[in-house]
Amino acid sequence: MATPDPLQKLITFFTRLPSIGPRQASRFASHLLDEDTSTIRGFADALTELANSVGRCAECARSIDIKDGNTLCENCRGGVHGIFVVEKDQDLDAVLKSGLWQNGYHVLGGTISLLNEKTRVTDRIKLLYDRLAKRTTDGVVEVVLATSATPEGDATALYIEKILEPYTKKEQITLTRLGRGISTGTEMEFADPETLKNAIINRK
Repeated sequence: MATPDPLQKLITFFTRLPSIGPRQASRFASHLLDEDTSTIRGFADALTELANSVGRCAECARSIDIKDGNTLCENCRGGVHGIFVVEKDQDLDAVLKSGLWQNGYHVLGGTISLLNEKTRVTDRIKLLYDRLAKRTTDGVVEVVLATSATPEGDATALYIEKILEPYTKKEQITLTRLGRGISTGTEMEFADPETLKNAIINRK
């Protein structure tokens, strides 16, 4: 017997989430089906509210409340003399908790794909490039490449270094990387707070 269309549609959407394959997506959908109606409707309402009330900052791409027509986060509305580049929102949360960086941020939305360079991430790297074009008049800007200590994270950092080369050659920005307190193969999101603090302090 064929899977009902609404259930199959839900499975398809779940497979678009990171690291979720068809089998796990099917389990998620089946679990929701077994929930009471109020829970299912609450899940749907949460997604609707997400679509209507939350967006991305036009400069740094972090998640923001857009209910009042905001296009920029509070941080980007002020002056920025340094930018901490992270892969995802969870990494940004970890940095904010450390309390060691008081300047700007930039969320890439992942790492670049080595098979297909044109991705959401490359679009956000271009956004970073354009953002720096507006900021370099205030003096040298430090850009911290805080990608994960993984092959994908390192490849993304190297790609950004290449893209931002015109700024580094003119000494409009300085590029630094996190100190290797974070062991190879570790994603920033999962680094313990003390290790992350040491990596930020010892950036170079």
